Amino acid sequence: PHAVLDYGCGRGDDLAALHGLGLDATGWDPHFRPDGVCTEADVVNLGFVLNVIEDLAERAEALRRAYGFARKVLAVSVLLGGRTAWERHGAFGDGVLTARQTFQKYFSHPELGAYIAEVLGREPVSVGPGLYFVFRTDAEEQDFLERRQRSTDLRGTEFQVAAWEELCRAGLAAIRRGAV
Repeated sequence: PHAVLDYGCGRGDDLAALHGLGLDATGWDPHFRPDGVCTEADVVNLGFVLNVIEDLAERAEALRRAYGFARKVLAVSVLLGGRTAWERHGAFGDGVLTARQTFQKYFSHPELGAYIAEVLGREPVSVGPGLYFVFRTDAEEQDFLERRQRSTDLRGTEFQVAAWEELCRAGLAAIRRGAV
């Protein structure tokens, strides 16, 4: 099993889901878990973190720092938003202020991919809406793409993608509940 770091783990909902999948997972969050372990891991999850960072330099630094902890792959997921998100909320910087007066940067899927490539200098792999993987090496990336192309084994790549998609859904549910 791969070691996982949940960078920006919030209150730990994703950590609980990762532990539920039997994964060795640790987490760190500047507000909710500042004493959490922030160390290198095979997989680093940066889930719904970039959405809430208002300062552009701080947002880019969070992405770079999370990638720096990834031995194999960084998984980046964000909330996607369209025109209605901008219409419902007041524009603020490059995002919006929600009804709860919290900052949210709603990305489009292509915008997120371009942003990751610009900040990290490495092309990410699109895995699903609002979800990209950024591999540490070309060999890791090619191995993933080959397994994804050929895999029908539910214990392999498809299971891993399904697990990340489930984490994304859990994160959205937490946001909707106001837990985040």
